[in-house]
Formats: sequence, C-alpha cells, structure tokens
Amino acid sequence: MTVVDDMKFILASTAYYSPDSTPEMTARGHAVKSMAEKVRAWLPPELQIADETATPEVDYGGQRGGISPVPWVRIFARQYSPSATAGFYLVYLFAGDGSKVYLSLNQGTSEFRAGKFRPMVDTDAIRAQSQETRDLFAGWSPELLRGLASDVDLGVSALAVGNQSKKSAANYEAANVFAVCYEANRLPPDQLLREDLTRMLGLLSHVYCATSRPNGVTATETAVVSRKTLNGNSHQASVADSQLRKAIEDYSLKVVKDTYNTTGLWDIQDVSKYRSWHLELTSRGDRNLVVRVTVKGTASDGTSVILTDSEVKAAREYSHTVLVIVHSVRVAVDTEQNLVCTGGVMRKFDFWTPADDHLAPIHYRYRVPAGGESHSLA
Repeated sequence: MTVVDDMKFILASTAYYSPDSTPEMTARGHAVKSMAEKVRAWLPPELQIADETATPEVDYGGQRGGISPVPWVRIFARQYSPSATAGFYLVYLFAGDGSKVYLSLNQGTSEFRAGKFRPMVDTDAIRAQSQETRDLFAGWSPELLRGLASDVDLGVSALAVGNQSKKSAANYEAANVFAVCYEANRLPPDQLLREDLTRMLGLLSHVYCATSRPNGVTATETAVVSRKTLNGNSHQASVADSQLRKAIEDYSLKVVKDTYNTTGLWDIQDVSKYRSWHLELTSRGDRNLVVRVTVKGTASDGTSVILTDSEVKAAREYSHTVLVIVHSVRVAVDTEQNLVCTGGVMRKFDFWTPADDHLAPIHYRYRVPAGGESHSLA
C-alpha cells in the first residue's frame, strides 16, 4: 500500500465515525499508523536549524484518550515541539467530513486546565500567533509560497460531535500558518506528496530557526568583547551579535535554573524553544501550582530589556509569571575561541505583568497598501 492508499482509507472511514472503539475506528487507527510509518521513511536524517541540527520525527493521533473526528500524522523536532500540545510542527489533518486532508504548518493548541489537557479557550490568541508566524515569511519569493493556504476548513462544525471536538478542530484551523490542501477526489501520487513534504520541511526549519534566536539581549549590546589569554594579556575581538546574544542568554538561563534548583521546591522544565516564556516551575508541594518564568540576560545595566509581543501577551494572561533579569554579565573569549560569561546581577519580579507605561515600541510592522509606483530593476 502507498501513502495515498492510507489517505483514501482514512478519509472514507469518516462515514463510520464513532467516538467509541468500533471495528471501523480500529481499522482507521491502523491506517493512520501505517501512513505515519511510510511518512517516516520520507524524512531526511537531519534538519539544519541555525547553527545546530535537529532530528525530524513522526507521531500520530486522533484515537488516544478518546476518538477524534480529526485523525492526524505529525512531523516535528522534539526539542522544539516535545508534544502535539506545544511548539510548531507539520501535520496531516484529515477533515472530519472526509472531504480533504491538509499538510499544515501548525502549532500546539491545548493547555493544561482542570487536571488535563484541553483545547485553549482563546482562539483569537492562537490566530494572532499564526499571523505573527506567517509574518516571518515576509520577503520570501512568492514562488516558494505558491499554492499554500492560510485558511483551512476541517468540516467539523456541522457534525454531530461533542463541543470539545468542535473546539479542538476550530483551534487547529486557527493555528494553521500555511497548508497544502488535497481534495479527497483528487489525491496526488506519493511522489508529489513527498515533494510537498520536503517543501514544507523548509518552512518548518525556518520557523525553528526563528524560535532558536535568542531575544533576551538588549539591542544596544556591543559585539566587541575582551579576549582573555592564559598569560593575562588581552585585546579586542569582534564577535557576531548572534553568538554574543546566545552566550548571554544560555548563561542567564542556567543561572536562573540553578537558583531555583537549589531551593528544592520546584520541578523545572525548560520550555524556551516552544513557549513564549523560558521555564515552567511545578511546585513539589502542590502539583496544581505552575509558575512561568521569563528570563532576560544582558551585559548592560539592565535598565531596559527587549520583550516580544508574545511575551507581553503571555505574561498578561497568566498571573503566576515571574520576570528574572540577569544584567551586568561579563563576557570574554577564551584561548579556544569560546565565549565565556561570568558574574552579573539577578533581579526577580514575582507576579509580573508588564504595564503599558513601561513599554516603548522599538519598531512597527507596516502593512503596505495597494498602489504606488513600481519599477522593475535590471
């Protein structure tokens, strides 16, 4: 069987959808698993993400913890998306009415609430995050984005299914960044499906690259640091801004983790690659108490730091947010050309909510209007 054969079976099974484990739903689950195994064989061994590599993986769902009208097959890198509830990934989403399947650049749309993962309540916030991510592709050649849809319809709203299934599907639709749509009566052969997947992996890598760029360092950081040698001599050395930012952010994050670790009060999870905050602290005494920590590192005096729009929104929506600033960090280059960070001062703000009068815009996103004069350049 081919991937197309599995797709056809999965789409046809929508006529027999049941939230219960019927023979038809069991057969659908086997087809989803079969498709996932075939797609796994199409993946390259590595994705290049900025200065590092990531291993692409595949998982599948729609039948765990309740049978969903929208089965799926997901392609992801674990350090950027450890589960389907977090981070960005590619996903084949099967419309609940059997009309189509999408290959979507999508994102986690669930949150831990009332003791279990449930669909996020704020669909508008998901939609805003999708647009913000779409903006990362501004300036790309139109040819690279040709035929990709920013809107998807999973055909669930009119089905006789529960409200949670409808909410989950609505969130998937809002979370779509770009998608390839395959109509059920016009599914392409495996070769074209594989070419589309390769193309979409390029978009996923671009999003992962943007995610991996540190944003905790102020825009005024210098890219010149002191090169210290073993014999005590020193001179000035040029260092790429991105290297400096990453070194300071990694150091600051480690300092904050170590500080919380020493208390013995928290289980600490680094979520910086796929959330709008850096650490999640779960109280060992009260598992329902989860604190989000946003970390900002800088070599300056820390009187100002850069916040992203998503960081501001996340802090305003969640009361148990802490801002930790590690400032006055000293940076040197050792004899093996490694950046070494030391020292600094740590300031902590509990129950942090960024106020409007403490925020100053540093740039604007301008939507260019139609019209104007255009001239082709030789």
